[in-house]
Parts: sequence; structure tokens; C-alpha cells
Amino acid sequence: EFLIHVAELATEGDKDLQAAFRFLILFTTTAPKHLSPLGSQRCKAPLRIPAICSWSNSDENHPYMEYEELALFIDKGFREVIVHTDGHKPPLLQKGQSQYDRFVRFLEAMKKGSAFVPSDHEDNAIRGNL
Repeated sequence: EFLIHVAELATEGDKDLQAAFRFLILFTTTAPKHLSPLGSQRCKAPLRIPAICSWSNSDENHPYMEYEELALFIDKGFREVIVHTDGHKPPLLQKGQSQYDRFVRFLEAMKKGSAFVPSDHEDNAIRGNL
């Protein structure tokens, strides 16, 4: 959650944070308004920074809706949502899995400095118009 707020400051022009963020990778990250001291300081507009937002719908520590809420802090044209089944931890990514392929595609785009376009995977499509 802290990274989202810092990235927001950078995109809003904070001179000390300019060029500090090229992209974000957020595994099992939430920003519940009711639990956070930063909860009242919501992003004014979705951030336009390439990001991976990944979580498990079977997370035993938090309801998955908290993760979906955080993904909405990122503009849908910049975020790749990767839902996994590994509970409250980063996903176990293995070759041949859609999650792995989408993660690698994101990293390759960031390494090359090229524009990233989210995939048409169901994980993105379901949350595309929220």
C-alpha cells in the first residue's frame, strides 16, 4: 500500500520522486480503507504506471475483495491482474502456466523499456470495467 501512495506522489509531480518508478509488482498487497492510516488518502485518479497486481482468491488472511480494490488504483490500461491459488504469498510461477507467461511478458516489456499492453486474459477482463 505504501508503494501505491509513493507512486501516486511521483505521478503527481513530486520532484524528489521523479523517475523513481518505472513499474510496480504488487503481490498480495491490499489497501483497505478501514484498516489503513493512509486509507483516507485515496488516489485521486487511477495511476498510469505499468503494474502487476497478483493475489489468491483463497487467501486465508484477507478477503480477495481487498486485493481487487488495490488493483483499481492502477488504470486498467496499465495493469496486469494475475490471480493464483497459492494462498497468502506470491504465486508459484511455472513455465507453461498462463500466470508465468503473463508475468514474463510484463518483465520483458519493462526490461526493453517498451510500452506494456495488458493481456486479454479473464483475470483482467473481469475487472476491466470496475
